[in-house]
Amino acid sequence: MCECIVQSYSSRFYPAHLGRRPESPSAFEKNAWEIARETSISANPAPPDPDRIIRPNHPLTAVMSKDGDLECLRVRWGWSPVWSMGTRPPLTHLPLEIVMRSKVFERMRSGGRALVAVDGWFDLARDDSSRDRPVYMRPRFGGPVFLGALVQLSESPSGCNGLVLVTTGGGGATGPLQLLAFSGESAGQWLDPTLGWEQAQELASQSAVQEPEFEHVAVSDHFLNRSR
Repeated sequence: MCECIVQSYSSRFYPAHLGRRPESPSAFEKNAWEIARETSISANPAPPDPDRIIRPNHPLTAVMSKDGDLECLRVRWGWSPVWSMGTRPPLTHLPLEIVMRSKVFERMRSGGRALVAVDGWFDLARDDSSRDRPVYMRPRFGGPVFLGALVQLSESPSGCNGLVLVTTGGGGATGPLQLLAFSGESAGQWLDPTLGWEQAQELASQSAVQEPEFEHVAVSDHFLNRSR
């Protein structure tokens, strides 16, 4: 499940991709906004630049909503709940249902909603020889695609601090497990701290980018090893 992500978007482009023009923008920011709008519909290169590949336990750029404004931050991909510190590796993914229905995550879902803009990500797919091989998944509509996430941050450094991506599905009637992914038009709804379980279900089923909207690009094991 999502071995690593590819991220190349500048934090200055987040407002444009999410449909927000900076208030009283400088000439540079205005130009960046227009460029972002234009490049958001252009196709991503494949395969991606190995230098843009981000693995678990490495920092990435995320965006959160603070008092109605977008705030970009650098945070580790991997969250360590206080009850699992030192006993389990950091969590990189959590199912939407658990996130939205468990009281354990109540503080994070009300104050820790985040989005991660990515070009695409690497996953494992079984080939004809029943061997799991890496594939690069990217949106057919170009980029970026926004991944729903939760973030825990504290004012003082903490081993618990980090980011976890949210997944949907997982078998049966809910379909295969996949990342909760949005285009810019609907991504902002995930940042609403009042979003409840039923609304989250509706958002995931009606607004999330679904599997057919991604293309799979086969890559070699050697390609991924170059980015380590």
